[in-house]
This record gives sequence, C-alpha cells and structure tokens, in this order.
Amino acid sequence: MSKPSKPSPPDTLPANDALTRLIGLGDRSIRKSYYPQLKKKITELETFQFLMDRAADSIFLVRVDPHSIEYANDAATTLMRLSKDEMLCASVSDVFGHQVAADLEKNLDADSGETIQATKDGLVLEMSVTSHVVNDAPYIVIVARDITQRVQAELELQRLQVLLKGIVESMPSTLIGVDMNGTISQWNRQAEQLTGIDSTLALKRPLAEVYPRLANLIMHVHRAVKEQSPQILSRVLHHRQGHLVYEDITVFPLDIGKDGGAVIRIDDITKRVHMEELMIQSEKMMSVGGLAAGMAHEINNPLGGILQGAQNIRRRLLEDIPANQEAADRHQCSLETIRAYMQERSIPKMLDGITNSGARAARIVTNMLNFSRKSDSQMAPNDLNAILDHALELASSDYNLKKKYDFRKITIIRDYSQQLPPLRCSATEIEQVLLNLLTNAAHAYNGTDEPAEGRTIRLGTSLSGDSAVIEIEDNGPGMDEETRKHIFEPFFTTKEPGVGTGLGLSVSYYIITQNHGGEFVVHSAPGQGTRFTISLPID
Repeated sequence: MSKPSKPSPPDTLPANDALTRLIGLGDRSIRKSYYPQLKKKITELETFQFLMDRAADSIFLVRVDPHSIEYANDAATTLMRLSKDEMLCASVSDVFGHQVAADLEKNLDADSGETIQATKDGLVLEMSVTSHVVNDAPYIVIVARDITQRVQAELELQRLQVLLKGIVESMPSTLIGVDMNGTISQWNRQAEQLTGIDSTLALKRPLAEVYPRLANLIMHVHRAVKEQSPQILSRVLHHRQGHLVYEDITVFPLDIGKDGGAVIRIDDITKRVHMEELMIQSEKMMSVGGLAAGMAHEINNPLGGILQGAQNIRRRLLEDIPANQEAADRHQCSLETIRAYMQERSIPKMLDGITNSGARAARIVTNMLNFSRKSDSQMAPNDLNAILDHALELASSDYNLKKKYDFRKITIIRDYSQQLPPLRCSATEIEQVLLNLLTNAAHAYNGTDEPAEGRTIRLGTSLSGDSAVIEIEDNGPGMDEETRKHIFEPFFTTKEPGVGTGLGLSVSYYIITQNHGGEFVVHSAPGQGTRFTISLPID
C-alpha cells in the first residue's frame, strides 16, 4: 500500500501578502530546495522581531490606504496602553487622533523624514515619520518617543528664564553682564533708563564702546573673576545732567568658572548720601541749638545791664527828680547847664542809639530762641500780618544771609489786607516757611545785574473765598520750566554745593499742604521774577 502523498505547497505566495514581501520572500515558487532559505528568512525575521520589541522607541508600521497599523513593537503597545491585537485592529485616528492622521497625509512624500508632535492622553509624543513604497504599496514608518518630561522640563526652563528676566528687569539697580573681554551679555531695563541705550543696541558690544564711563571697570571684572570675590566701589561721584550723583558700584564674578565674566551692579545712592549729610547736619544743629540757648541766656544778662545802665543815665541826667537837683547843687552847677552840654555833644542821641541797639539785640536773641525751640505744632488763632512781619525781622537779622547780601538793602513792599480774620495755624511753622521763601528771594539776586536800588520783595496778604492768601514775590532772575517742575522735590537745589540741602521748599510744601491743609504753588519765568502763593483755609 503506497503512502499517501503530502499535499504540495502552493507554487506562489499570495500576491497581496505584504508581510511576505517585506521579509524578502517575494512571490518565488516554494520548493524543497528553498526550505533552507525560508528557514533562514524566518530566523532573520524572528531576530528582527526580537530587536524591534526591545527597542526603546515605539515603532509603528502603517499602511497608507487605508490608514491601518500593520505592526507595532512592544514599546509602542506599552506607550499607547493597548495590546498588540487591539493595536493591529485599530486605525491611526483611533490610536493617535484625527490631527495626526491628517498630518500623516501631508507627509506621504517625506522621503527624508519629517517630525511632528502629538498629544495623547496627557502624553507629548515626538514622531519621526518616513514613507516607503514596497511593491507599489505605500507604507509609513512612525518612530515615536515620549518626550513629556523633556517638554515639561523645557517649559519649566522657559518659566524660570521668564522669572529670572522679570527679576532682573524689575530691579531698581542697573545690572550689566560682561564677559572677560568686556562684551555685554546682559543689559536690564534700568541700564536702558540710565544710559538711554536700548538693550538690542547694547548686547554683544564692548562696554567701553556702549558706555565709556564704565570702561575702567573691566580691570575690576578681571580681578573679581580671578579672586572669585566681589569688587566694591563706594560713593563713586560723577556728574549727570548737571547734577552731582553718588553711586555704589559692585562687580560680582559669575560662578561658572574663571572665564565666565561678571555682573556689574550700579546703585544710585544720591538721596541716601544727602540724607546721611542731613542727619549729620541735624546732629550739629541740635548741638548748636543747645549751645545757642546757653549763649542767649549769657548774652541777655549783659544786654540787660547795658539797657538798664542807659536808662539810668537818662534818668539821672535828663529828668527833673530831687536827687538829680541835689547832686547838681552840691557841685555848684545847674541841671540846665548839664543838659545844654549834653545836647550840644549829642549825648541823648547816643543814649537812644544804645537803647535801640540793645533792644534790637534782645529781640534777635528772643526771636532765634523761639524759632530754634522744637515746635509742638499747636494750632492757635494768629494775626497773619504779624507773622509776616516777624519772619521779615528774622530774615533781616540772618547773619549768613548778610554775609552775601544785606537783606536790609532790598526794598520791602508790604501789601497787607486789613480784613483778615485771625487764622488758626502754627505760627512757628508758618514763620519757618516764610523765612525760607524770603531767604531764597534774597539769594536769587546773587550774581544778577539788577541794580541794588531796583531789587524788591513784595509781601502780600488777601482773602479769597474761604482762604487766606499769602504772596511772596520778587523781581529776580526767575526760573525756567524744568527748574519750576522740580522746585518742591526733596534734595533739589540750584545753589552751589555746600550752600543748601535742597530740603527747604520740600519741607515748606509739607507744612502747608499736610500740616495746614492748604495749597502751595509757584509762578515763574526766566527774567520775570518768582511769585510763591500760599492759600490757607480759614476755619
């Protein structure tokens, strides 16, 4: 009995079996002579499958028409959280979404490869897409990689960069980054405001070229980097727009090696310096005030003796009292003869001069004592016209002012209203404001060509609605618009260094507007004098 014959294998593989084409079998006839090659091909395929499934990236083989997944390695199924059976039954839209399917349509001819990004269930995928044609059938190979952490790290890096840039840009200090060659790598907003140079024009250019004033800092940059310690330059003085400016400059080495460069920080400390000087001056004034009080009492004692002596001389020589007549009789002379001699020698006039000068000295001492005492800012009804007269008397006796220009040589015009009711105010504070304005008006004449006889200051008071108005006006040189805009700012002064602190008008403005609820304005133009107007509410 003959053995049943084995069924013959088909002469050819199915023409539409794409997988057999991909593994290289083609449509050759399968005969026994080809079994070794088939076995070899199967081994190669298994090796390829092994390597593919252990690849770190997710690999998909997609048939173009229709968009169906014909192969996915283990990394792909793990990434997409699908089994291989589920993956091979799914379309591209089901796995990646419609947008990726649409993007794949655009990349059918991307022989050199294209990269697209897709987001799926919170994952960010970077997909490298290449197209291939096998036996006239178009395929797309997708190599996908989960870049969620990388994207998150990039976003965090961007956030930190924006944060750091915001910190640098919002700092009140000028910050300039430079390398060892002095080339600018950082130029913050404050640096733009200081120099007027935009960062786009400053970056990657030499510091010495962009801002020559700081060219000498390059040696401090080298020293800071070499020693890895900050270089500090305190109270650096320079001129800016006609004003003296103090700066603290610190050079910080960048902690990225010896070739990393440095950051230059510049802080404007002008106000701080002025405040320190003011505090020192205040301490001096407090000491002088205590000394002046003691000296005033010591001066008042001999002044009292002088005034009393002058008064007694007048009484004993010029008045008809019995004691005078008896003394004259004892020496055989008449009072009439004595008085005639005195009149001829102008002795009574001299006595008047002694009395007047002594009384004036006493008033000056009293005024300065009252003015230097700490004010308790108590409000009380006061005669505004009397306050102006008192301030004028203080200004006339200002020794520092008379050293440069005698206030008494200025023509004073009093234009007072007699209809003012008593004004509730702090007399000492209003005197302080008026004295400052009068002193400034006198100083304004220094260095002008105005003849002495033409220099005038007008003091005026008036009523305006529910307010009492004070005007202090001079015919001096006036001021320009820029000066007028800053006249009430602290530490702003047009006087030479050492003459003024720049606080007089700012303190005066505070006294009027804050302590008294009034208004304080200035009207001035070059060559047209200056007028300060103070309005105080009448309770």
